[in-house]
Amino acid sequence: MLKLISNNSLFKKVFHYVNSGMINIIFLFISGLIVARIYGPGFLGKLSLYTVVCSIIAHAVTLGTGQAFLMEISSKSSKISNTFSSLMFTYVIGASLLGIFYVKYNQDLDVLLFLLVLIEIAIMRNIKEKLIQGVFRVENNTNALYLVNFLSGFGKLLITITCAIWFFNYYYLQLGFTIISIIVVLTSLFIIKNSSKLKFRLNFLELKNIYLSGIPFFITTLSIIGNDYASTIILSKFTNNHDLGQYSAALKIITMFLLIYGLVSQAIFPEIRKNYIDNDYILLSKNIKSSKKILLGSSFLIIVLFLCFGKFIVNVLYGQEFKDSYLIMTILSSMLVGSALNMILFPLLQVMNKRKIVIYLSFFCATLNILLNFLFILFWGVIGAAIASSLAMIIGGIITNIIASKQLIKWRINNEFEKK
Repeated sequence: MLKLISNNSLFKKVFHYVNSGMINIIFLFISGLIVARIYGPGFLGKLSLYTVVCSIIAHAVTLGTGQAFLMEISSKSSKISNTFSSLMFTYVIGASLLGIFYVKYNQDLDVLLFLLVLIEIAIMRNIKEKLIQGVFRVENNTNALYLVNFLSGFGKLLITITCAIWFFNYYYLQLGFTIISIIVVLTSLFIIKNSSKLKFRLNFLELKNIYLSGIPFFITTLSIIGNDYASTIILSKFTNNHDLGQYSAALKIITMFLLIYGLVSQAIFPEIRKNYIDNDYILLSKNIKSSKKILLGSSFLIIVLFLCFGKFIVNVLYGQEFKDSYLIMTILSSMLVGSALNMILFPLLQVMNKRKIVIYLSFFCATLNILLNFLFILFWGVIGAAIASSLAMIIGGIITNIIASKQLIKWRINNEFEKK
């Protein structure tokens, strides 16, 4: 496998992008471990629910424009300069308004903590990850990617350690996270202003067009929300914070690997798109097959690793309080197989302009995940959630692989027919 990676030009191209993203992931993962060790499973479960609800609001308010914007960046559309500032403005305003509306009608929520988490997620996910990093990636500005990810991850880690040593209070911690997020975004905008061809202008008439183009992505985003967050929401209704914390600890470890897969997927997207535009079926197939082999091979290695050393890993990272997370983590690791297929093949279907297929697949996977989680959690609690989430991801990955393979063959036949 290492030989395959070293000889594959595609993965040589994406190495720096993935590596820069890993800086942020590792720092944030360490910060999460510190918080979990200090407060324990109960608080981690409560915090996970806050984060999930805020993530849903922050994702939903984009109306799919984040993905539409990335498509425009990839095509280097002239509309980018007109819509970039408008999108950032609507992300923050929209997420904040929805957040205020939500806490007004949910008296059990801690309002200040909820809003801090919401603003931090809205800024980091919607602005930095979807917009700013999209610009850096297309313009191949790897130095800027390293800088913003280092600032984001290291800044949050430093705040976590400071709070843990002197005055650990989660309000201070989350306030620090929000401030760091704002600093990172402002730094990124400064870099873009001085090195990018993009010019910042507010044009809300142009924004209407990108919102309309984002409708299919919005439906997909809603499906992804159901797929990613269903287990946590349903668990919060049927279990206590302690069990939810055990599940969250296991999911955080798996999510770290899923984020790596996501970085690989985003990084190879321009290459796949180029192969498709050039009608180079051979190179496109080679890149897809190599990507699947590497990610699937990695998935099985990770599963074996958790089976053999899972208890030791959980004990070292989280301590004895989270011993029940071992079995949950081992079951959840199987979802990496389905995720590996989805991360590679969903971008392929999008490049081939098969948006309806992506929407149908996403909706099917989300519906299946919600139904399985609801049924399995009723009978088996957190273990049921792990089984349901993994099963839904694997089934979805297999179906996606079958459909994408057929579409690729169909595209090749049509191209050969047109040439004749």
